[in-house]
Amino acid sequence: IPNLKKIKNNELINQMETFESVYLSGYLCISPLEIAAQRKWLQKLWDETIEKLQSQPWVNCHTDLEGRNILIKHDFDWDTMYLIDYQDMCIGPIGIDLAALIFDHYYVHDVGILKDKEIIDNEIFEYARWGAIQRNMRILGTLSNLYLKQNRSFRLPDLEQILLNLNSAIPENHAELKSFIMDTVHIANNKKIKEIL
Repeated sequence: IPNLKKIKNNELINQMETFESVYLSGYLCISPLEIAAQRKWLQKLWDETIEKLQSQPWVNCHTDLEGRNILIKHDFDWDTMYLIDYQDMCIGPIGIDLAALIFDHYYVHDVGILKDKEIIDNEIFEYARWGAIQRNMRILGTLSNLYLKQNRSFRLPDLEQILLNLNSAIPENHAELKSFIMDTVHIANNKKIKEIL
């Protein structure tokens, strides 16, 4: 699409950083000391994510592809599908849209099964993995911000699955951060949801 905006690296980074500044700190109120202890691991993941996204093909990217923006005829005619909500479309890494299809917000994903059973091509999976890390961190920050600024709580129940899918996308060599997500963030997320809803 001529003149379509290309997303910049600093935008991708800023979006991921809302995971820390908005979701962890502002929404979950995780202590600054606990967050500071994870900052180097977060930075390592952010740097690797940007490097991996840069190496992907850059294409017309919907950036908000999810089940609610994909419409299928009532008789499940998969040959006719409609996409809506193009307001954030840009040129970006292909993995961000692939992530929406492979790491859907409403389903539990076992990364090992997808890879071991060769359900998905490894190169496509890796594109989706790094897209999912960027995308899910951004969405956790965005949905938290909508609650904090506008008291919009209707998407808060989605946060747990988005967090679990983020954790499943993060490679095993980021074990410290994965442990923090499951042992601290996941527990704090569920406690917060119970307080609000």
